[in-house]
Amino acid sequence: MKLVLTAGLALLLFGSPAVYAQDNHHENEVRGIPHWEKGDRVSDEYRKDQYAVGDWKGNHLRRPARGEHWIHVGDRFMLVRDRNGVVVDLRMGEEHH
Repeated sequence: MKLVLTAGLALLLFGSPAVYAQDNHHENEVRGIPHWEKGDRVSDEYRKDQYAVGDWKGNHLRRPARGEHWIHVGDRFMLVRDRNGVVVDLRMGEEHH
């Protein structure tokens, strides 16, 4: 009986984080807004025109290289690659001014 309880406790302690990690492979969310870091891939949903930053210069962002564009989601400006959505650069809304 002790072995069964120990095995059950081990599953609770060590099994849950693994399940959580597998389920949490999507973007992390902060206050309901997806959160990405450099090297992450932004989903196609956030690469649409409504998130595109047309005036990168007016927003004090660097000029995007060919094949890249800025998007604005929540409090973050992200420079993403057109072909795969990988985040190349990242600026918080307050730090880019």
